[in-house]
Amino acid sequence: MKESLFFSLDEIMVGLVAANVETVLEAGAIALGAAAGMPSKGIYARLRESEQLGSTATGAGFALPHAFMTTLHEPMKLLVVLREPVLFDPYNPLTAVDIVVMMIWPAFRQQGFLPSVARHSRIFANNKLLERLRSARNEADVIAALAGHKRGTPAMRSGVARDLIS
Repeated sequence: MKESLFFSLDEIMVGLVAANVETVLEAGAIALGAAAGMPSKGIYARLRESEQLGSTATGAGFALPHAFMTTLHEPMKLLVVLREPVLFDPYNPLTAVDIVVMMIWPAFRQQGFLPSVARHSRIFANNKLLERLRSARNEADVIAALAGHKRGTPAMRSGVARDLIS
């Protein structure tokens, strides 16, 4: 199977069942931690801190939580397609999210971070793409949905997400 310019199969998690934003961030931190060889607790704590500064939900069912990590050597990302939306801000119903891109970035190498966030935000602002992702049943469906999209995302190291969800 041809992999997408956006995400590799190892950077995709489909069908996550989550009760709240904390569950989403924790599952993502586990996948990113396994891929990076880092403890997931530290990744979760940084993602949570960042999200508490202000929700990364866009109002279109998409969120882009991100964090800088002092012990990370290269940027990493994970695309999560939730089975049901969760509120990223419990006081704002416009923050119901079911498509999440998590990014962790080396704190010592912040160059490229803002362009990457902007690029991912533009790509996932496409409602047709979001609908195709919502109908995905597995990683191959996500790759197919992304394959028809025009812009790729910056190359980042692959994770092990598909091994962490059944």
